[in-house]
Amino acid sequence: MTTRFNEMVQLQGSMMRSKNDYRQGQAYFNALEEVDSNLAEKVRGTRLDPFYNDDRIDLFLDYVNRSK
Repeated sequence: MTTRFNEMVQLQGSMMRSKNDYRQGQAYFNALEEVDSNLAEKVRGTRLDPFYNDDRIDLFLDYVNRSK
């Protein structure tokens, strides 16, 4: 796993603890946006974007983990 991936996962966990109204997908996308805004823009609005659909989290995580 990349350092960026680990940082995103840790930030997502922190967001979930501090913002109780976030869904997991929202927190993952927002965490990626903070860690790597360019990669977040590549994901935004695609079938990988979990912001509005938590069912996409696995695809999103796989893509982010493999991205360099």
